[in-house]
This record gives sequence, structure tokens and C-alpha cells, in this order.
Amino acid sequence: MCIRDSNDYYSVLGISRKASQKEISQAYRRLARKYHPDLNKGNKEAESIFKQINEAHEVLSDTENRNSYDTFGNNWKHADELHNRERPFRGNNFTWGFSNVGGERNSFEDIINRFIKTNGNNAKPRKTEKTVNITLFEAFNGTSRVITIGNAKSVNERKIEVKIPPGVDNGSKIHVQDKHTTNFYLVTKISPMEDYQRVGNDLHTKIDLDLLDAIFGIEVELNIIGERILFTVPPETQNGTSFRLSGKGMPLLKSPDKRGNMYISAHIRIPTELSKQEKELFLKLKSLREIKE
Repeated sequence: MCIRDSNDYYSVLGISRKASQKEISQAYRRLARKYHPDLNKGNKEAESIFKQINEAHEVLSDTENRNSYDTFGNNWKHADELHNRERPFRGNNFTWGFSNVGGERNSFEDIINRFIKTNGNNAKPRKTEKTVNITLFEAFNGTSRVITIGNAKSVNERKIEVKIPPGVDNGSKIHVQDKHTTNFYLVTKISPMEDYQRVGNDLHTKIDLDLLDAIFGIEVELNIIGERILFTVPPETQNGTSFRLSGKGMPLLKSPDKRGNMYISAHIRIPTELSKQEKELFLKLKSLREIKE
């Protein structure tokens, strides 16, 4: 199943190094739908690929991180250290470099820890923000992300799994804190889906109807972000008519058992390339309508 080089983010997404942000987002949405764990129950390989896809997208969708990756490759996380390795860090009454007396390189995290110890044990860790990209499907169902904390060269590096609850929106902040002084906000950024538009907790979509189905009515099966429901289109439905399905929208973030509404707009297709007999029938219908009026 996995035919991509997991060490090359561009290869993971199946795009060129000159790909635009739009192409990156399109590739991510396509692959995320294909390999999402909820659609590949028990498939460990699909789960692994999904994690690769998310990691690649999170880096390449961020201009600064992408530039660092293009320059340093798999060492992109240490870009600042590589840039400033010989540049001292100056404080009010001290100067720190990235080398200690024995010549061993220190990570930036080690320097900050030393600064905290130097300035007292009451210093509180600063709350930072990390942006995470998720799909609308994941925002609907809830998901999780494995976040790397610390420097890869430091013994303090660790990975933590953060649960992202159903109902998050763009800019939602999840406070992450553990016993290790980890203290930051995970900020969600949601990739849109072509078939749905989200407005608050409501979802908007459309259905295409043949002319005769709009005239006589029809029962259709809808797939609302993985949930299948039967919806009855009433007879004589007009183009642009909007139907509301109560409680079929997004879960509410603080009350996931409650949901917004789903709005469905009818888009009626006018038949083309009519046969001679079909045209005659429509003309006859037109005549009947004129007599009725």
C-alpha cells in the first residue's frame, strides 16, 4: 500500500517541490480521505501512512517550516540551531553559546532550562501555540495527533498524543499540559471539503436533481460526512429550494451530544440532447399548461 518515501514530504503527498499551497492542500485532502483510520479499521499500514500524510502537510503548509525543510531536509527542525550554532545568545548579564567547555553542543531547550534555573525556580513555562491541520471529517468525528516535544538531540525529547474533540473549528485552542512542564495550546486549522460549507455549527451542501425527480419527488440517500441518511425530496421542488435537517450538522464543541443543522439546497438539472419524441412531449405539456392558465 505504501509506495512513498516516508523521508521525503513531497513524495509522501505525491507532489513536486514546486507545488503551490493549493496543490499541497488538494493532495492532503485526497490522501487523508483515502487513508483515514476511520475508513480503514484495523489497517495498521493505512494508519502509518495517514500519520506520514499529516506530518508532511503540517510542514509544507507552513511557509517558514517549508523553507527550512527545503534547505536542511530532514534536519529542518534544527534550522535555528544550524543557523546560529556559532552565534552567542546574550542576556542582561551573561553570554551563552551553543558549545560548552567540553565542546559538546547544547540544544536551545537546554539553554532555556539553564536560564530558568539561573533566574530562580519560580519561573513559569511560557505557553506557546502549535498549529495542527485536520480535515472537516476529523473535526466532525474527533481525532488525535502525536506531537513531538523538545529537541531531537536532547534527552528531553518525547512524544505525546493529544485528543482533538469533535466540533473544533478554525482557531479552536486545546490546552495541553502534563507532569513534565509541557504547557502549550494546540490550535486547529481545518481543511475545507468540496461538498460542504461550514457556517458556525451548521453545514451547507447541495443535491443535483433531474427535472422529473424535482417534479414528482424522490427519496435519495445522502452521505453526510460518513453518516448515511434517507432524505425525501417533495414533489414540485423548485430550483434553489433549501431544506433543513435539524441536528444533522456539526457536533457542538462543549456539548458533542448536540449538533447544528444541515441545510440542503436543490440544484435542478435541465435535460439536454432531447430526442424528437421527448421534445414533442414537452411541447404537448407546454400546450396543456397554456390551456390551463
